[in-house]
Amino acid sequence: MEEVEEVNDENDVPKYLILGDGDVNYISDQSIEVITDTDRAVFTGLYIFILIVSVFLNLSAIWTITKRRYRFFQKTYIISLAMSDLVTVISFSVNNLSTFSHPYINWTLGSFLCNFIPMTQSFGIISSSLALLMIAMDRYRSIVKAINKRWDPRKTYCIFGVIFSWVISAGISAPMYIYYANEMVYVIFLDDHGNLPDPYVQETMYMCVATDKGSLNISYIIMIIFVFAPLFFVFFWFYFSIAQLIWRHRKPVQPKIEQKVDVSVTESSQMKNLDPSKKNYLQKQCKNQQMKKKIRTFKVIITLIATFIICRLPFWIFTLIKLSYVVEGLTLWRINFLIIAMNIFSTILNPLLYTYLNTTIKVLNKISKDVKAFFCWCFSDEEFVEFERGNLVFNDCFNDKDMKECRLHGLKENDTKIVHTCRLHSGLD
Repeated sequence: MEEVEEVNDENDVPKYLILGDGDVNYISDQSIEVITDTDRAVFTGLYIFILIVSVFLNLSAIWTITKRRYRFFQKTYIISLAMSDLVTVISFSVNNLSTFSHPYINWTLGSFLCNFIPMTQSFGIISSSLALLMIAMDRYRSIVKAINKRWDPRKTYCIFGVIFSWVISAGISAPMYIYYANEMVYVIFLDDHGNLPDPYVQETMYMCVATDKGSLNISYIIMIIFVFAPLFFVFFWFYFSIAQLIWRHRKPVQPKIEQKVDVSVTESSQMKNLDPSKKNYLQKQCKNQQMKKKIRTFKVIITLIATFIICRLPFWIFTLIKLSYVVEGLTLWRINFLIIAMNIFSTILNPLLYTYLNTTIKVLNKISKDVKAFFCWCFSDEEFVEFERGNLVFNDCFNDKDMKECRLHGLKENDTKIVHTCRLHSGLD
């Protein structure tokens, strides 16, 4: 050892960098102790939860999609998305759980994984982004361009497209394998005041570091500018076009709806016994349900766009920041691990939104309904007032607003079943 150089960070905490002969690096323990024990416990639990749920959902999605009667193009890219998400969540989780397993930012997984994990992380993110883009294009062609020509590519084209997207992802990610190296360092343990004790204690550790940070920065910038930015804008444009079309046609066409309702009225013996005012009310309910269904689809499209932006965009913005500035301080490291958690949380949302969408909507509606019912039960005295007045409270109506309209139109308890019948004939239940 030749000299001791004092280095102060932004919080003016003294740290010591011990300079050796150039072959071995010496660093202080405070420079690699970036989060507290409580933070490590919290992040460990969070990442383990995301890993377990994501692996379960994506494996279930692959099995479910193979059993469903979807078009082959849709099947292929949803399976590709699930496999890419598995690669993403496993690679990020292994990397970060290893970090949380000890108090210092040091590498314990060996030289091969030091090179392999950064490559697989990039591969998983790029391939899943390409799969999301192709799913968005499929929906765009199936909905917006459905009038011109039916969109159903051949199986060979679908398989070739998936293989090509994986090859492209691997080619873009391959340079990450050579940019990292598993370097040995000597860690010098400072005292409570950040000073070098005499005698001092040192320990041998390994760190996975970027050996050519300039080339790594250029690779990330190229990926963001020429891969992720175009993917994001095309993805947004596809779903924006779909949402715009659905919103423009959210109101049902009058003749078709009336014809549909008239058929349901003829098929239902209960409808024949209704007076015109009740019949008109039920027809209006059926039309409203048609419009609600389109608005629900519009909300789903907005959710898909928002999920892509919220989960993925912060990760790449923060990655660009880390390329220019060194992440220092407890707060920035917490933000770093939270953003990574948001990025891999998308691997949970993708199977819920692209494979189990109807089930997800039903569960969320049930939770929302139960929460509203709970708060209404806690803070409302409407049922007591209605009971004192001798009025019936219909729980079969769609919601509180429809329940009041039921009473206004003179519907009785049995008439609410007719509303359900109307919804069945309209394909709403």
